[in-house]
Amino acid sequence: MYTFKVCFCCSRSFKEKTRQPPGSIKRLFEAYSRNGKMSSDDLLRFVSEVQGEGHAGMDYVQGIFNSVKHHNVFHIHGFVHLNAFYRYLFSDTNSPLPLSRQVHHDMKAPLAHYFVYTGHNSYLTGNQVNSRSSVEPIVQSLRKGVKVIELDLWPNPSGNAAEVRHGGTLTSHEDLQKCLNAIKENAFYVSDYPVIVTLEDHLPPNLQGKVAKMLTRTFRGMLFRSDSESCKNFPSPEELKKKILISTKPPKEYLESQAIQSSRRTPVDRATSWSGTTNMSWRGENKIPEEDEEDEESEAVGYRDLIAIHAGNCKSGLEDCLRDDPEKPRRISVNEQWVENVVRTRGSDVVRFTQRNLVRIYPKGTRVDSSNYDPHVGWTHGAQMVAFNMQGHGKQLWTMQGMFKANGGCGYVKKPRILLDAQRLFDPCKRLPIKTTLKVKIFTGEGWDLDFPQTHFDQYSPPDFFVKIGIAGVPRDTVSYRTETAVDQWFPIWKQEFLFQLSVPELALVWFRVQDYDNDTHNDFAGQTCLPLPELKSGIRAVRLHDRAGKPYKNSRLLVSFYFDPPYTGINAELPKIINQRTMEVLGTLDIVIVGAGISGLSTAVGLHRLGIRSMVLESSDKLRATGFAFTTWFNAWKAMEALGVSQHVRDLHDLLQGWVVGHISPGNPSKEMLFPKSEEYESRCVQRKVLLEALADELPQGTIRFSSKVVHIELSGYYKMVHLSDGTILKTKVLVGCDGVKSVVGKWLGFKNPATTSRLAIRGLTHFPQGHGFGKKFFQFYGNGVRSGFIPCDHNTVYWFLTHTGIELDEETSPENIKEFVLNKIKDLPENIKSVVETTDLDSMVMSRLKYRPPWELLWANIAKDNVCVAGDALHPMTPDIGQGGCSAMEDGVILARCLGEAIKAKGETEDEGERYKRIEQGLKKYAGERKWRSIDLITTSYTVGFIQQSTGKWMNLLRDKFLSSFLSWLLLKKSHFDCGSLVPT
Repeated sequence: MYTFKVCFCCSRSFKEKTRQPPGSIKRLFEAYSRNGKMSSDDLLRFVSEVQGEGHAGMDYVQGIFNSVKHHNVFHIHGFVHLNAFYRYLFSDTNSPLPLSRQVHHDMKAPLAHYFVYTGHNSYLTGNQVNSRSSVEPIVQSLRKGVKVIELDLWPNPSGNAAEVRHGGTLTSHEDLQKCLNAIKENAFYVSDYPVIVTLEDHLPPNLQGKVAKMLTRTFRGMLFRSDSESCKNFPSPEELKKKILISTKPPKEYLESQAIQSSRRTPVDRATSWSGTTNMSWRGENKIPEEDEEDEESEAVGYRDLIAIHAGNCKSGLEDCLRDDPEKPRRISVNEQWVENVVRTRGSDVVRFTQRNLVRIYPKGTRVDSSNYDPHVGWTHGAQMVAFNMQGHGKQLWTMQGMFKANGGCGYVKKPRILLDAQRLFDPCKRLPIKTTLKVKIFTGEGWDLDFPQTHFDQYSPPDFFVKIGIAGVPRDTVSYRTETAVDQWFPIWKQEFLFQLSVPELALVWFRVQDYDNDTHNDFAGQTCLPLPELKSGIRAVRLHDRAGKPYKNSRLLVSFYFDPPYTGINAELPKIINQRTMEVLGTLDIVIVGAGISGLSTAVGLHRLGIRSMVLESSDKLRATGFAFTTWFNAWKAMEALGVSQHVRDLHDLLQGWVVGHISPGNPSKEMLFPKSEEYESRCVQRKVLLEALADELPQGTIRFSSKVVHIELSGYYKMVHLSDGTILKTKVLVGCDGVKSVVGKWLGFKNPATTSRLAIRGLTHFPQGHGFGKKFFQFYGNGVRSGFIPCDHNTVYWFLTHTGIELDEETSPENIKEFVLNKIKDLPENIKSVVETTDLDSMVMSRLKYRPPWELLWANIAKDNVCVAGDALHPMTPDIGQGGCSAMEDGVILARCLGEAIKAKGETEDEGERYKRIEQGLKKYAGERKWRSIDLITTSYTVGFIQQSTGKWMNLLRDKFLSSFLSWLLLKKSHFDCGSLVPT
């Protein structure tokens, strides 16, 4: 038992869960073993078929035996039993990356063809303002594989020697000779490939000469000197083995700039100008005596001869900055902000430039805390030296560490071909087709109980772990998910699978972050890692976790499976073929499959669950989708929620509306206010779609919803439906329910046409006011001039708003900024507090769409149900939002469909065969279709008519609406909502 003290005299005890293999691992072991024992041949078959180790032989298997022998988990005759197999899966032998740590990229290409592990201000131990300078960060960086070290050189206070410090700050200085010695002693600790020392030089010529002598004396034969001033390409890392390269601006640039500046200065100015543009007099620097100009030039020439990579900046204009000299490549240094601005319009030009030249990117000056930026902005445009503060922290640094785990961790990673193709320049902003889908399944984890004290995460209970997982790469590929929380478990089991569609897998990394969930404080960090996707090995792998600084924990690991579909072969990835039928064999035959995890889909699943009937919900997205943000709920919606058992939870989170205020959108017309009677028949609240979906999803058993499961094809097979998914999976089901929206694949299979598109569009948004919105609990609606706009409080802090408009001013390509400007122009005459709702809405909290509906006469002869396939929600009755019944009627569908199916499935005869069961379900679905046909026709027709009247722009129609019809329309809306879908238990 785990015992935790509470207060002084009380304690809490939790049953200790041992390291038991999850059920899926046990079944896998059973499939590759006989009588609970796995022989060498069985293990070889497993590593070949499941782990994708096609090269494996008996020596490889013997290595596995040896790796877990110390666990004392073998049978006496050398057979592996379940515990030994589980230990092997969690061992370092079963790493997702190559174990050999050998360099396997082609290292004979020019230096510009590689990403290089690059440090920024490599001598600092902390922040950029007042931290200590030291050789220790240099040593640590080199021993971690960093291959570019940066030193800032400034004159010392006496002006007679150079020192290393961050100029213009309160940071301390470090002796240059100590820094050079540290580089010399540790340069090739990780690999023999070259180390580049970038010097940010603020020295006068005499001190440059001294530095040149110091570099020569320290590095001697290690120092690389270029034999020619004209070289079309940089040498390769292979040619530069065991070499140290100096990279900085040539002193000629310094002398020329000094000459220009000296003509504008007094003699006194010249004497204090050695420190460059920064005035260092506050540090007490002495004036440096002038020297003979010939001596200065000779010193500068000696210094220049040591520079292997000439550096420059981008202060002379973009065209000159990206100019490619065919006779001599060069290096430019730019900050992260410059890159972000340039790549928006000139991304391909940057890629072209980096095919021969080097680009070094450094953090912007405002990162005084030594934080870092997104390295993929540079990498996706070919930048070789993305300079990082290695003493920094956070996910950006973890991404950098993950990238350079590739190629044996040698500090050099070969750029993918797409960045080196001069004929077809890569444009990271262009949407490319999906090359492969990475399937990641997280089984379990362990080791935290050994790496952390018992009360490290929670003082009074075991930890509540969850895992965040994501892809870092080009914008289209970048996405993240999280598992459910495993409550009070040191050995959590998740059993969740995630799908990542990748258009540029060559530049992608997959990352994991484990956290302990805390309800009232920040979640506790419990480990992280980042893995280069091109090197990822398929199969079930032990993913070792690291601390915040990137140091691996001794014991903490995740057990994760990786598969690619279609197979993707990276630089060192050996991936097995995936048998698409395997999923079908594992899942077997399903009774009910529901396509779409929207309101109608989840309502149907929850209704069936409350009747004791299991279903599977397929959702094409990777998470619950809250498109539309919120919707108004009326009497019929609350009756449905009561039947589904979620009404009280949703009520608690949303305010009860007391009435509405209706007015004209133009000035000079008084608004009308109507209060709702205090009766359940008039219950109305603005419900956030996300809250409702999560409430419904929480009612379902774990594993009911299968995300990233897009249906692409449906076919009949006797009494069954074969549902084909985009990932190749085939599901076999008895009943198929289409709740997949206006573009329903199931609806098309039944013969439904695409919904009709109106000439109207809708823009919706959700705004959060931390201090409260002050609108009370009323529904504000304004109309006129072809516009209808509403503002509805969801709770004390959140307001949902919408605007529907007749016209074609906007299209799908319109930017969010222009959409917001369009809305503000349409409501410009409304009160300032109303307009502020739109003005403060985040751009990513708005959505625009064309309004669609299904012509009601189509439902007269349509097949709502056929061959035990049916549709519900927007797949059945898409309608305009003018009476607010889209979401409400979708819940009606779910309750009624669940009840009809429940009646049919549970009325089983004693000697019933498959055909009789099929007929009985068919009758149940026909009953559902009969109940919903006329209700759907009524709602579609009413909604379209109300919208037509409210947004008409004719003079006589406006007069008729404003004077006579407004009260009638309000009454009509309430009348259509007065519908009781009934309970789930048939009467």
